Amino acid sequence: MKSKALLVIFLLFAVVAGLVSCMQSFNKKNEKLPDIVSYNFHIRPIFSDKCFKCHGPDVSKQQAGLRFDIPDSAFAPLKETRGAFAIVPGKPNESEMFKRISST
Repeated sequence: MKSKALLVIFLLFAVVAGLVSCMQSFNKKNEKLPDIVSYNFHIRPIFSDKCFKCHGPDVSKQQAGLRFDIPDSAFAPLKETRGAFAIVPGKPNESEMFKRISST
């Protein structure tokens, strides 16, 4: 009897956790995009979480000689792809970064 009660409590907890998770992801999809994008508030945290590990200040872990934490490197011509730039300000379709993160 005790194991059945624990099973029911566990299943109830799983259902509630699933509903809460669905509601949170639903709310995030409905969030309005900001009118003005702040690099330090909106962009830098993404870079820090996803990009700086391989393209940050740690030279020993740096890949392709590319850093995104300093503008001189982020906007410089790419060494491996002639005539290409990692980031082209105001022209995302010309930025290799945009092409690579938006491609399948």
